[in-house]
This record gives sequence, C-alpha cells and structure tokens, in this order.
Amino acid sequence: INGGMIINPSETLLEAIAGNMLAIDQPSTKDKEGALCEVANIVCGNAVPLFAKNNKICIIKPPQIIPADTNIDEKFKGMNKENVTIYLDEGVAELIVYIGVDND
Repeated sequence: INGGMIINPSETLLEAIAGNMLAIDQPSTKDKEGALCEVANIVCGNAVPLFAKNNKICIIKPPQIIPADTNIDEKFKGMNKENVTIYLDEGVAELIVYIGVDND
C-alpha cells in the first residue's frame, strides 16, 4: 500500500501544540513547524502499521511542511481519500489520508 497523510491544524491548535511541547508562551513559526512534524511522526508511526500486510516492514518518509497553494489531490492522484475532522479544546485538526494499493 502506498499513500500519505496530511495533518492540517488550526492556528490555535498549532500554537498550543508547540507551546506545550516546548514549554514556551509564544512559539515562532519554526517552532510550530517542528512541533507539527513531530506530531506527524507520532501519528503516522502509530497508524501506518495498521495498514501493513503479511508483517511487511513499513517505510515512512520524513514529514514535510507543504505550501498552502499545493494541489494535494494531484500529488496523490488515483488514490482513495478519507477526511477526518478532530475538534479539541485548543483548536481543530483536519486529517486527510490517501491510500493507493501497490500490486507488486
């Protein structure tokens, strides 16, 4: 299986995540991006093995910050897409999962 996961947090959630992880009141853009990448590692690291077949090894690429004007659907063209919106006290996060079957 091939695919990707997009985590799109609200600004308030992103600030809360970075602030809590780094124990600072006003995280910089770089702090927020770093915290979001760490959260992406944790979420993907826990989710990807659920998709593994026959005890195969899962390969997860490092998370990256994608510019807002990127056409994500085009990048994952032909894959199934599922959206989940998570509402938390600190803000909202949208998770988008793209899954495509590799028949090798």
